[in-house]
Amino acid sequence: MLFRDQLDGWITYQYPPTEPAALFKTTDGGRTWSCVSRPPSAQGPPDWLSAPRFFDAANGVVFGFRRTRGVSAGWFWETADAGRTWAGPSKLPALPISVAFPDRFHWFLSTSTDLFSTGDAGTSWSRTTSFDTNYWQTPIRFPDARHGFAVVTMVGRDNCPRGMSCAPASQPMFSRLIATDDAGATWRALAEPPITVGPRT
Repeated sequence: MLFRDQLDGWITYQYPPTEPAALFKTTDGGRTWSCVSRPPSAQGPPDWLSAPRFFDAANGVVFGFRRTRGVSAGWFWETADAGRTWAGPSKLPALPISVAFPDRFHWFLSTSTDLFSTGDAGTSWSRTTSFDTNYWQTPIRFPDARHGFAVVTMVGRDNCPRGMSCAPASQPMFSRLIATDDAGATWRALAEPPITVGPRT
């Protein structure tokens, strides 16, 4: 969901799960909504769509993916007229799990293990780094084109941190917060907030 002001808003919707995802727009604060059409992909409509990301009053992007019926692909659509029309779809380099759009040209996309980046608004992409994880997602945030954060998770007792006791039959999850200052080329671990686990009151 995205609201640019008290009247102009966007929302994505998919129900039931077998139906394609749809994008809706309101210009009256949510009292009425209209479905926004986008050029379809050759592989069929997306199963999931993001809320749009606008970089200024006119230019924006929305991304989506399809991972059913033997198709696993991701695309993005662009607008230059505040969402009245959309161009695309353009292919993403991988199925997106998390994306970040710090500005109009610099975008980042993470899968479960890899980070991809573009500096030309999706015309070309490069694999920037691979994350040490066996989990299905790696959330990312990039406040600008060089500085970013990610949460990397490992699952399983074999990944139990040193000094911690893990039950033999458990499948615990361990997450680390990491940061980059060079657009994802290198990463460093950050201190995590102290968490005290005690009895419920």
